[in-house]
Amino acid sequence: MRVRSFLKVMGTIGMFFVLTGCTPSTPGIGIPGENTQTTKSPEGIRWMLQSFGYTKQAVPTGAYLFLDGGRFDAYNGCNHIGGHYRLGKEKLRLDPETSTLVACLDHGLSDRVGRELAAVRFYRIDEQGRLLLYPHKGSTPTLIFRAQ
Repeated sequence: MRVRSFLKVMGTIGMFFVLTGCTPSTPGIGIPGENTQTTKSPEGIRWMLQSFGYTKQAVPTGAYLFLDGGRFDAYNGCNHIGGHYRLGKEKLRLDPETSTLVACLDHGLSDRVGRELAAVRFYRIDEQGRLLLYPHKGSTPTLIFRAQ
């Protein structure tokens, strides 16, 4: 009898979410075709590395960047990197402070991610909702991320 009551309650809760049209609370995340231009800040989103600039070179599997509350967490495909960041209008500076020290067998791809992150000075979120990171204003992006 308790199982049947539990299932009724869970079904009622599920119908509530369906009928109220609940959607993800972060704009630009999880809804295919949604206009991601509304996401102005890169904070609070897990950004997955998509490419080294506009090249077709392979990127490390699972590499990401997460910015929140002045601290960042990144994974370069082999090691975790953490530290502080400063964010302004179009400006972003990552100050790496810690890193794990696992020996990486990825032909230097993970090292490149770390170097490129440390060189970042500017960012932009493009019309496709991608995070583009630049070492200099007016240069081409060195890292391109997509929202997870």
